[in-house]
Amino acid sequence: ALMLRKAALAGAVLAMSVLGGPALAGTSTGAGAQKAQLVERSRSNDCRPGTATDSNSAQPSGFVILNSTGQPMSTGGIQGEVSLKNGVPNATYTVNLQSGSNNNCMPQGTLSTNGEGNGNFHISTMEMGSTNHYWVVLKEMMPPMFGAKSEYASASVPLD
Repeated sequence: ALMLRKAALAGAVLAMSVLGGPALAGTSTGAGAQKAQLVERSRSNDCRPGTATDSNSAQPSGFVILNSTGQPMSTGGIQGEVSLKNGVPNATYTVNLQSGSNNNCMPQGTLSTNGEGNGNFHISTMEMGSTNHYWVVLKEMMPPMFGAKSEYASASVPLD
């Protein structure tokens, strides 16, 4: 009977994880952490937002999670994580945190990928004025041999 109960419990947990899907933080109004997929795009001279997707998957290019640490409708800090997947192996990218209508690149640091093209970067900065929409743009610093530089961007997400 004990084995039967354990099997039933394991089955229920598995069914909830498969059918219920992932728990996502944040709301459409910007409360809580906001997650956006990184999307590869053609190299540009500015730092405009990426294309919005309906996916919260890390595949194929990775994701960004941003969260405002201040009280709603106030200026505080921003904490975030950038996770690039399947980028250029052993490459270095400039990480830019953008806000509002500002398309001039605002570097936060660099992200280096491993031999598989995966890398992570932590964002910790103050909010930029009164805007409440932010996005991340990654720009490869050195082009690979005989290739173009790569670029990734997240869609704009609201932070309150």
